[in-house]
Amino acid sequence: MRFGGEEFVPCRYENPPAWIEVPRNPNPDEGRFLQKRCIENVNWDTYAGGRQMHLTISLEWVPNDADITPPDNPLMTFLWNRVTGDDTALPVPVMRPKPSTVPVVGYPTFFTFAWVDPESGDPVAEGAGAPLGDPYREVTLPGRGLRMVAEATEVVIDPHQTDMEPITCTPDQLVYEPGKSVADQPSDCKITFTRSSATAAAFADADAPAMPQVYVSAYPVTVTVHWRITYGFGDAMQELGNGFEMSATQPLPVQEVQAPNEPPIVLF
Repeated sequence: MRFGGEEFVPCRYENPPAWIEVPRNPNPDEGRFLQKRCIENVNWDTYAGGRQMHLTISLEWVPNDADITPPDNPLMTFLWNRVTGDDTALPVPVMRPKPSTVPVVGYPTFFTFAWVDPESGDPVAEGAGAPLGDPYREVTLPGRGLRMVAEATEVVIDPHQTDMEPITCTPDQLVYEPGKSVADQPSDCKITFTRSSATAAAFADADAPAMPQVYVSAYPVTVTVHWRITYGFGDAMQELGNGFEMSATQPLPVQEVQAPNEPPIVLF
């Protein structure tokens, strides 16, 4: 039997990490919000799952009596190790819109990010030491002293709408100060949505990534991070080529002012 009959269950459920803003629980006696991580697009005809295999992360309300215990077998261990990487993996940007986790129509939405280690799910504790991580990773090869440093130089946020343009922000612009007015914010990294995300599919541009059915009423936002890579010994560092780009897609629900709150959605 293929894979020795080992069971594959694509999703795991965990308590949300402290840095995720969990919405109000409408029925705490019946269930709770959990972080859901799923392995998607596995190509079973390849050795390691294929180039399109990726990890999605979201919040989901789960009934208290649901059986969410994942199988523990070598197949599951192998695939999870493949999608989460190791301690040299670059941090993944997880979008945190401000001032509302779910943006509202007609009010400027500022973009901040948690920079998350794909293996642990926690913010990367490197760089300037921001509470939610930084777009920075430094690796020193054991025994040789060779250092490699990756630093983001800009972040492009594209909602993929025919009537909206992408915005480009530098890492120092990805901030928001609660209590300050829009005019007094230290950043101009923002978008004012003029339509709810219920219309996103109708106005999607030709490059819009396909979304799973559960996210059909969300903007398919692509976050592209431009990385500068340097390497060397000690302080003698030099650039490696022209750097490279990392892209992550996150569905972003946007609601009318009178609509009820929705849970934040993360997908990368």
